[in-house]
Amino acid sequence: MPVPTLLIIDTPLKNITPDINPDIVAAFYQYLYLVAEKDLRDHQIVIIDQLLVEPPPGSALDFTRR
Repeated sequence: MPVPTLLIIDTPLKNITPDINPDIVAAFYQYLYLVAEKDLRDHQIVIIDQLLVEPPPGSALDFTRR
């Protein structure tokens, strides 16, 4: 049975405040984008969160913000 190609992550940092724990926030998104570029490159990922952290410049991800 194939794995679904849509991943929705809703408020992953709900209990982590970006201004108090910026290192944790940055590490989470860096890891997420790394996994998205490699293991989940054929998947669509929807992130719903209080803060927008865009992929680094030069990223191969097709990133859209709404």
